[in-house]
Amino acid sequence: MVSILKIAVIPWVDRFWGAAMDNLSEGEIYDYVPAGPDAPAGRYFRMFWNPIARLEDIAPGTAKPIKILDEDFTLYRGESGEVSLVDFKCAHRGTQLSLGWVLGDTLRCRYHGWRYDGPGQCIEQPAEGDEAFCEKV
Repeated sequence: MVSILKIAVIPWVDRFWGAAMDNLSEGEIYDYVPAGPDAPAGRYFRMFWNPIARLEDIAPGTAKPIKILDEDFTLYRGESGEVSLVDFKCAHRGTQLSLGWVLGDTLRCRYHGWRYDGPGQCIEQPAEGDEAFCEKV
């Protein structure tokens, strides 16, 4: 998978390393491009806060998919205005969480209704009888 940071990383490398980039092959340059968790650029960028969206781009009560550092997430804004970033897929059946709906400051999966809070903890599973089970997810 090619990184979304390719455009941002290559000019940065070229600007600061200058002529040193001329001696690298295309494969060696590509080593600086991926931003996944195991890639050098990915490990580096995960050490800092990264702006991922503007507040005015996501209205209260909405969710949208977002890709940052080669990983998919769901960004949603609760009805109180609090913005949260959770996993891209529901832990139950892998449904895309951005297709669900926002209830208060939580996000409910469209498939079976599992509900997640801001930190991504499952807090409700309507079809499960055991309340303690959602704490394990």
